[in-house]
Amino acid sequence: MILEKLKEALAAVELERNALNDTEAELRSMIARHTGNTVSTSFVRDKDEINLSNLSRAKATSAGERDGIDDVADILRSVGKPLHITEIAERLSSIRNAQVNRTEIEPGLNRHVAKTKKLRIDKFGPSIFGLPEWKNRQPSLAHIA
Repeated sequence: MILEKLKEALAAVELERNALNDTEAELRSMIARHTGNTVSTSFVRDKDEINLSNLSRAKATSAGERDGIDDVADILRSVGKPLHITEIAERLSSIRNAQVNRTEIEPGLNRHVAKTKKLRIDKFGPSIFGLPEWKNRQPSLAHIA
């Protein structure tokens, strides 16, 4: 009896979570349309674990469908700091529910950094990638004072 009630409660929580994720996605989409920014997806932070179930269906640019660069940018945005390519590959694997090797994505990221005029991902060090706007941050000197 107790197990049945727990199962029912978990099912209700899952339905509520899905409804909230859908509502959040709609709100972010409206904000993106009005500001011209890319669509950000919903994130669940539990040890930096990411729930991006609607990621592949969301639109990021006015030109068309999302691509792998958008997925990596969303991961970096959710973490808030540059990541090594192995960490990016692990997070992509958990999002896609399939193994993603760094050798499958690193060449594409390097090509994006080298060839595109409007960077969505930038290189911060050997095999370390982050968002371009993070390079413009001035280091804080508060720890010296």
